[in-house]
Amino acid sequence: MVRQLELLLLEPCCPHCLETTAAGSDSEAGGFCPGCLALLQLNGRRGVISVASARSSSPQPVPWWALASYADRWRQALLQQRQRPSTAWLEAAAAQLLHYTREALPEGSSRPVLVPMPSWKRRSNPLARGWVQALARRGGWSQRTLLRCNHRALSQHHLGAALRRQNSRNRFRVSTAQASPVVQPVLLVDDIMTTGATVEAACGALLSQGMTVAGVLLLARTGRGGDELS
Repeated sequence: MVRQLELLLLEPCCPHCLETTAAGSDSEAGGFCPGCLALLQLNGRRGVISVASARSSSPQPVPWWALASYADRWRQALLQQRQRPSTAWLEAAAAQLLHYTREALPEGSSRPVLVPMPSWKRRSNPLARGWVQALARRGGWSQRTLLRCNHRALSQHHLGAALRRQNSRNRFRVSTAQASPVVQPVLLVDDIMTTGATVEAACGALLSQGMTVAGVLLLARTGRGGDELS
């Protein structure tokens, strides 16, 4: 038993299956092992949403990236993480998404600032909170709480796309105490995107304040929207 504990501490270990992995694998840097990447179907997805803002007469395209579709083993894993978030597990998820986005995101002096999606609930989602913190650590990015909810919106769990957009209209505002100066591009961070209505409303609030939204980083996307990355 003592020897097993020593091995877990000293050898690279996948944070999902907890199996030790060979040196040189992704798990040496704290990532998921190849077996878990396949099991969880973390092939990555990307797409573009069109966002209207007060500063533009035409919608602006904003790219999004997700680790996988919200289904099967990945959905089960996220539900478990919502109950008992693991820092190592979320950092492995962050490392994998950054692997998919490294060629698309700004580097150098224009490195983006992470902006978490605010929650209208009194108790914030621990999965979403841990997710943005893991991305900040893995990417070496700063984060700013720029967005606030204007009002208590209805729960969107059982709403269709049209009602979600109506429910999300004017839902967010940019906090004047936090908004300046933000000269770098911003990345909106959320856990799961369904129809995209809430994400569009949040991006619209940021764009309306003259900010550049470089994209949206997600753990999962419901349905089969977007293109597979691998």
